[in-house]
Amino acid sequence: MRTLKGILLFDGFCVLCSGFVRRLIKRFDDRLQVVPMQSPEGQNWLRQYGLDAEPNEVILLLEGRVLKGVGAILFLMEQSGGAWKFLGRGASWFPDALLNWMYRRIAHNRFLLFGKRNSCYRPRP
Repeated sequence: MRTLKGILLFDGFCVLCSGFVRRLIKRFDDRLQVVPMQSPEGQNWLRQYGLDAEPNEVILLLEGRVLKGVGAILFLMEQSGGAWKFLGRGASWFPDALLNWMYRRIAHNRFLLFGKRNSCYRPRP
């Protein structure tokens, strides 16, 4: 957990994503950089890794590796420790296809279910 150094690209307009990011910032301090994918910096990271300019999932960049969607979420939960680690490990017992399907359903309906911010959330440095 102490060595994590990565960049998390998230939807800055999504209320669910912004809430998740605020919790991650508390857990990881300066070990995880969080960047809204709609920001110029986020767009630069997406281009640099050859990723879609408007992805419909969170993206975690770790030392050349790219984790997307549920894989990124479970990795971050595992690295967070405490109850999050326990929940992440429990979720990993489910088939990948089921977890991906659930993630896709939530991602597709996130604005309807959780709301949409009027402006892009930008974490403070």
